[in-house]
Amino acid sequence: MPLGKLAGIPIRIHPLTVICFLLYVYLGWGLEILAVFTVVLLHELAHGIVARLNGVKVNEVQLFPFGGQASFDDFTGLLPEREINIALAGPIFSLMLAGFFYFLPAEWFVQHKMLFTFNLYLGLFNLLPGLPLDGGRVVRALLAKRQGFKKASSRTIMMGKGLAVLIGVYGIYLFYSGENGLNAIMIFILLYWAAHREKSLLNYAFMRYLLHKKAELNSRGLLPGKQVICTGETLIKQVLEWTRPNYYLLIVMVNEAQQIKAIYTEAELIECYLNKGSHSRLLDL
Repeated sequence: MPLGKLAGIPIRIHPLTVICFLLYVYLGWGLEILAVFTVVLLHELAHGIVARLNGVKVNEVQLFPFGGQASFDDFTGLLPEREINIALAGPIFSLMLAGFFYFLPAEWFVQHKMLFTFNLYLGLFNLLPGLPLDGGRVVRALLAKRQGFKKASSRTIMMGKGLAVLIGVYGIYLFYSGENGLNAIMIFILLYWAAHREKSLLNYAFMRYLLHKKAELNSRGLLPGKQVICTGETLIKQVLEWTRPNYYLLIVMVNEAQQIKAIYTEAELIECYLNKGSHSRLLDL
């Protein structure tokens, strides 16, 4: 559901978010939920603005219940430093807002404590090291330099699920202590679902990553290269897991006598993988 544009970035709101908003208004928490959505929107806009400054096209910012997401046309995982800059923009801006409201005189704005708390929690929570949180994207970008995009994504997804479980356990503890643990349980459900969704989209994201690196080579004209030696029976999906953001892969296929039979590029492997499927081998090229 479109809301309009801010800073030239289209803003959309999920229909379920509207239902949640109306429910909270009915319960008498309209001001609080409006503050939450505003804080989340500013957080996501910070991602979008820094993405633009890094030359990344921003498609939209969408607001969900208990969160938001800025979507980009370019694949930020191709350049780890760029992904780190974009990922950190939201938490840093939220923490800056928290500092602003903390030092704001009470007589100037009566809701400053509430906005301080919301921004502080949002900034710190998003720095936790697990996908789909911003901290998880920073950790993935750092790991991708050594382990590759796919393996780094898998590990940070597992970290995100682990964080969700810990939050869920904390919510159950609050219930048993006679306190309200509903918010913690809701965060557990949404965070675990979001991490699981990242896992289900991992193969798609990985192929998108490889295709964008091909486009990066075409636009820049050069990339550092690295060779990998394989036999013809090696699965192409195994070879592609050796890719890294900071170099282009050249695959040398050898026979049983260790003689060079062919040299392939990442682009050729991607095309074969897309055309012939996950069981394709180098011999299929």
